[in-house]
Amino acid sequence: MTSLKIKRSEIEKIDIANIQGGFTASQVMDRYKPDIIINLALYDMASLTNITKMLDENKESGYLFSDEGIYIDVNNNIGWCTFNEARADSNKDDYISGSPILVKNGAISIEWGNKVSSYLLGSHKRSILGFNDDEVVLISTDEVTLEKAAKIALDSGCKYAINLDGGGSCHLQEGNRIYTGSARRNVSWLMIYKKNTNEEVLEMAKKVCIDAGHGKSTSGKRSPDGKLKEYEFNRDVAKRIKTILEAHGVDVTLTCTGDTDVSLTQRAKTANNAKVDCFVSIHANAHGNGVTWTTAQGWEIYVCAKGGKAEKLAKAIQKHSIPELGLKDRGIKEANYTVLTQTSMPAVLVEHGFFTNKEECEKLKSDSFRQKCAEADAKGILEYLGITYKEKAETNTDSKFPYKVKITANLLNVRKDAGTNYPVTCTVKHNEVYTIVGEKQNGSTTWLKLKSGLGYISSKYTKRV
Repeated sequence: MTSLKIKRSEIEKIDIANIQGGFTASQVMDRYKPDIIINLALYDMASLTNITKMLDENKESGYLFSDEGIYIDVNNNIGWCTFNEARADSNKDDYISGSPILVKNGAISIEWGNKVSSYLLGSHKRSILGFNDDEVVLISTDEVTLEKAAKIALDSGCKYAINLDGGGSCHLQEGNRIYTGSARRNVSWLMIYKKNTNEEVLEMAKKVCIDAGHGKSTSGKRSPDGKLKEYEFNRDVAKRIKTILEAHGVDVTLTCTGDTDVSLTQRAKTANNAKVDCFVSIHANAHGNGVTWTTAQGWEIYVCAKGGKAEKLAKAIQKHSIPELGLKDRGIKEANYTVLTQTSMPAVLVEHGFFTNKEECEKLKSDSFRQKCAEADAKGILEYLGITYKEKAETNTDSKFPYKVKITANLLNVRKDAGTNYPVTCTVKHNEVYTIVGEKQNGSTTWLKLKSGLGYISSKYTKRV
């Protein structure tokens, strides 16, 4: 039996990954780079869909078991509430119900809710999620009954605890250390990211994926007079957004750069693989048969479901777009578009006016209007990311300092001065981004001075961004 206790004060982020088709533990660790993981919901092994009631980014799944459980809010607090309370509160965007509840209010209280699962009765290996005022507690047991599991959770200091999926699905891992292992493709995982224990203040670049919709060969998607092709507008605005965001230190991934269309699933996969903080799909709208002009007009933005982080992103973009573009506000709408449902981060799709409306089509052709679109989108994205927009942000030019680099090694030592003969002050991790304010040459190696003042890193294991 393993009882892993993590102090709340040591936690940077808690998140749920609810993955269509499931992921193995190694896939979760490789893709999301958490420090600690534990398997979560009971799921149907044939369809690889959740059975236990859950919310992930306010997206609902599952249908069985207790009406009470554990929520995680947007500020990474963990607490206890009913499923309906979590669903009604956009701040409580992640939730998992007890299957069953084991401990409530500091006492053993085995509660099933709307169904008792015979699979979970008797003695089984079990995964347990619990917490108290100071700690989050992850437990992996040997084969025990629910009553014994509840006693273990209580003895481990849990004020509240729920039973998770068990048996061959049990997996608890911290870094490379696997306490209990499973090779299964579990549909949902709890991921914990711990605060960096070094004194180095990480200057991790925010990451955004910009998706330019459609392609040159996409049927339709052009103005009635044939003079505006939507893909060209989308790519132009996407590139402009990229320039603005990068000038503010944001790491930008584009789903497509050429004229060729890219499948919707590949677009979502590109964003997921890049582990971005948000996804924005760029489009212009259409109405009618595509042959004649119509009167449909205005700006609108789509999310998969309202109430979560995606809606916050949408509202930020809307806030800047409507006054700056001068278009009718058609509002924030919901849609089950692939790029919104298959992305694992907050995702929106923006329609920047109708190319089937003669007046708006002229605007969409205009260089100045496209720049306004890009600036409005970028301002909204930056506001969502907590970055102040600067009218004349410095672009990444050849001027010497400061500039940013990304770490290419798995782990890289930070030295007190420029050379391997100096003591190590801390380590930095793969894909982390740092600001460089100076350089020193030692033999054939250029050493880069970190803005934090903690020391130098070798340029051999970095990439300028």
